[in-house]
Amino acid sequence: MSPANCDISGQTLPGISKWSFSFGAEGNLPVTLLGLSGQVYLGYDGSYRSRFSSNPTPSAYTGIDGYSLHNVRLGFRSEEGFNIFGWVRNAFGQDYFEQLQVPSGNTGLIVGNPGDPRTYGLTIQTQF
Repeated sequence: MSPANCDISGQTLPGISKWSFSFGAEGNLPVTLLGLSGQVYLGYDGSYRSRFSSNPTPSAYTGIDGYSLHNVRLGFRSEEGFNIFGWVRNAFGQDYFEQLQVPSGNTGLIVGNPGDPRTYGLTIQTQF
């Protein structure tokens, strides 16, 4: 039988890293491309988080090591509202877990949700 209440003061909260931060930058150059005035730009953003527990009950098996993710984009945006850019997310192919958990009623099984792998694409947008 579980206690009616318990004091968890000072315990580690699940999903909370001691350290986390994000950073980014974008540079651009004015150009004329195919008769359109605009900018060629290169952008970068990243994030970092330190080790954290992904389970309300701390365990050596459900702690997730810290990791960093990096994203880049290169494109052209016109003064008329046209924008085209290629992008890469998780550019360095970091393997990481978003969550590790022990399902209820289980003895020994730990289930993990892996993070997104490296992905890339092309975005074309316009405003009118």
